[in-house]
Amino acid sequence: MMQTFVDTTKWKFKKRALEQILATKIPMLVNECSQEIMRATIQNLSGPQIKPGVTGAREIGKMPVPRRTGMLVHSVKNVSVGYGARMIYADEKVAKYAKYVHNGTRKMRPRRFLGDVVRERRQAFENRWRYTLINAINKVGQ
Repeated sequence: MMQTFVDTTKWKFKKRALEQILATKIPMLVNECSQEIMRATIQNLSGPQIKPGVTGAREIGKMPVPRRTGMLVHSVKNVSVGYGARMIYADEKVAKYAKYVHNGTRKMRPRRFLGDVVRERRQAFENRWRYTLINAINKVGQ
Protein backbone atom coordinates (compact mmCIF):
# COMPACT_ATOMS: atom_id res chain seq x y z
CA MET A 1 0.00 0.00 0.00
CA MET A 2 1.42 3.37 -0.97
CA GLN A 3 0.58 6.66 0.76
CA THR A 4 1.03 10.19 -0.45
CA PHE A 5 1.11 13.20 1.81
CA VAL A 6 0.65 16.75 0.58
CA ASP A 7 1.30 19.61 2.95
CA THR A 8 -0.92 22.40 1.67
CA THR A 9 -0.10 24.70 4.58
CA LYS A 10 3.67 24.46 3.96
CA TRP A 11 4.01 23.78 7.68
CA LYS A 12 7.02 21.48 7.27
CA PHE A 13 8.95 24.19 5.45
CA LYS A 14 7.92 26.83 7.99
CA LYS A 15 8.88 24.54 10.85
CA ARG A 16 12.33 23.91 9.37
CA ALA A 17 12.85 27.61 8.68
CA LEU A 18 11.77 28.48 12.22
CA GLU A 19 14.16 25.92 13.71
CA GLN A 20 17.03 27.37 11.66
CA ILE A 21 16.25 30.95 12.68
CA LEU A 22 15.94 30.03 16.36
CA ALA A 23 19.19 28.04 16.16
CA THR A 24 20.98 31.24 15.15
CA LYS A 25 19.07 33.83 17.20
CA ILE A 26 19.14 32.12 20.61
CA PRO A 27 22.94 31.73 20.87
CA MET A 28 23.33 35.29 19.56
CA LEU A 29 20.99 36.66 22.25
CA VAL A 30 22.66 34.61 24.99
CA ASN A 31 26.10 35.91 23.96
CA GLU A 32 24.93 39.54 23.80
CA CYS A 33 23.30 39.37 27.23
CA SER A 34 26.22 37.56 28.86
CA GLN A 35 28.71 40.07 27.44
CA GLU A 36 26.60 42.94 28.75
CA ILE A 37 26.49 41.30 32.20
CA MET A 38 30.27 40.84 32.11
CA ARG A 39 30.90 44.48 31.16
CA ALA A 40 28.63 45.77 33.93
CA THR A 41 30.12 43.37 36.49
CA ILE A 42 33.65 44.48 35.65
CA GLN A 43 32.49 48.09 35.90
CA ASN A 44 31.11 47.33 39.39
CA LEU A 45 34.50 45.89 40.35
CA SER A 46 36.52 48.80 39.00
CA GLY A 47 36.40 51.05 42.01
CA PRO A 48 39.17 53.29 43.30
CA GLN A 49 42.63 51.81 43.72
CA ILE A 50 43.58 51.39 47.39
CA LYS A 51 47.32 51.39 48.08
CA PRO A 52 48.84 48.48 50.02
CA GLY A 53 49.10 49.21 53.73
CA VAL A 54 46.07 51.53 53.71
CA THR A 55 42.96 50.09 55.33
CA GLY A 56 40.51 51.75 52.95
CA ALA A 57 37.93 51.90 55.73
CA ARG A 58 36.06 54.81 54.16
CA GLU A 59 35.59 52.74 50.98
CA ILE A 60 34.16 49.64 52.68
CA GLY A 61 30.65 48.85 51.52
CA LYS A 62 30.67 51.19 48.54
CA MET A 63 30.02 50.46 44.90
CA PRO A 64 31.92 50.17 42.70
CA VAL A 65 33.98 47.82 44.82
CA PRO A 66 37.39 49.31 45.68
CA ARG A 67 40.37 47.26 44.54
CA ARG A 68 43.86 46.54 45.74
CA THR A 69 45.21 44.01 43.26
CA GLY A 70 42.45 43.56 40.66
CA MET A 71 42.22 39.81 41.29
CA LEU A 72 38.46 40.02 41.86
CA VAL A 73 38.00 41.43 38.35
CA HIS A 74 40.18 38.66 36.92
CA SER A 75 38.15 36.04 38.78
CA VAL A 76 34.93 36.81 36.87
CA LYS A 77 34.44 34.17 34.17
CA ASN A 78 31.96 33.86 31.30
CA VAL A 79 31.81 30.19 30.30
CA SER A 80 29.65 28.32 27.81
CA VAL A 81 27.84 25.42 29.51
CA GLY A 82 25.94 24.05 26.53
CA TYR A 83 23.87 25.11 23.58
CA GLY A 84 22.46 28.57 24.21
CA ALA A 85 23.61 28.68 27.83
CA ARG A 86 26.42 30.58 29.53
CA MET A 87 27.48 30.82 33.15
CA ILE A 88 28.98 33.96 34.66
CA TYR A 89 30.63 33.54 38.04
CA ALA A 90 33.53 34.64 40.21
CA ASP A 91 36.09 31.83 40.22
CA GLU A 92 37.10 31.09 43.81
CA LYS A 93 40.37 29.59 42.61
CA VAL A 94 41.44 33.08 41.53
CA ALA A 95 39.86 35.13 44.34
CA LYS A 96 38.75 33.08 47.34
CA TYR A 97 37.16 36.12 48.95
CA ALA A 98 34.72 36.82 46.06
CA LYS A 99 31.73 35.28 47.86
CA TYR A 100 32.41 37.37 50.98
CA VAL A 101 32.49 40.59 48.96
CA HIS A 102 29.35 39.61 47.04
CA ASN A 103 27.31 38.21 49.94
CA GLY A 104 28.83 40.24 52.76
CA THR A 105 29.85 39.17 56.25
CA ARG A 106 28.78 40.07 59.78
CA LYS A 107 30.98 43.14 59.65
CA MET A 108 30.59 44.15 56.01
CA ARG A 109 27.45 44.72 54.02
CA PRO A 110 27.08 42.80 50.74
CA ARG A 111 28.24 44.38 47.50
CA ARG A 112 26.44 42.26 44.93
CA PHE A 113 28.63 43.09 41.96
CA LEU A 114 27.05 40.32 39.86
CA GLY A 115 23.58 39.80 41.34
CA ASP A 116 22.63 43.47 41.08
CA VAL A 117 23.63 43.59 37.41
CA VAL A 118 21.34 40.70 36.56
CA ARG A 119 18.51 42.10 38.68
CA GLU A 120 18.76 45.57 37.11
CA ARG A 121 18.89 44.33 33.52
CA ARG A 122 16.53 41.37 33.66
CA GLN A 123 13.49 43.19 32.28
CA ALA A 124 15.54 44.72 29.45
CA PHE A 125 16.89 41.27 28.54
CA GLU A 126 13.40 39.76 28.54
CA ASN A 127 12.12 42.56 26.31
CA ARG A 128 15.05 42.16 23.92
CA TRP A 129 14.46 38.41 23.68
CA ARG A 130 10.72 38.85 23.20
CA TYR A 131 11.14 41.49 20.47
CA THR A 132 13.86 39.56 18.59
CA LEU A 133 12.13 36.18 18.69
CA ILE A 134 8.68 37.53 17.79
CA ASN A 135 10.16 39.34 14.79
CA ALA A 136 11.98 36.19 13.71
CA ILE A 137 8.80 34.10 14.02
CA ASN A 138 6.77 36.68 12.11
CA LYS A 139 9.29 36.68 9.26
CA VAL A 140 8.93 32.90 8.95
CA GLY A 141 5.14 33.22 8.85
CA GLN A 142 5.19 35.54 5.84
